Amino acid sequence: QSVQTTDFGNDTLFSLMNLTTDALTLSAYAAADGSIFVAYDTPKLLYPLPLTYGNQYTPSTGYTFQTVVGEGGTDSVRSVVTEETQTLVSGWGTLNINGIPFECLLLRNTLIRSDSSFTYTDGSW
Repeated sequence: QSVQTTDFGNDTLFSLMNLTTDALTLSAYAAADGSIFVAYDTPKLLYPLPLTYGNQYTPSTGYTFQTVVGEGGTDSVRSVVTEETQTLVSGWGTLNINGIPFECLLLRNTLIRSDSSFTYTDGSW
């Protein structure tokens, strides 16, 4: 398990990822205080490994995010999100940075996302 941080000024977002010989996956996002912000129902496949030119894959995943407000959650909102990312390894080449060559792959990602929101009123969603 590895952690990547993204600094948003006063707020820091942590990406909880797992790298194996088969894939790089994303399990969750967490806030600086350690609370889970988004936890995927199943780990989100970022990249199957090894990546080679011409590879194409379309993993699906989802998560539920709930904001509880008011006593007893009377003003709560629940969002259910599904994501599908279409990825194509569409090119390869050498990238020279300061005279140092790096062998690279060009990835084309298309994210298809569906959001549903539910409001908690009168004891039901």
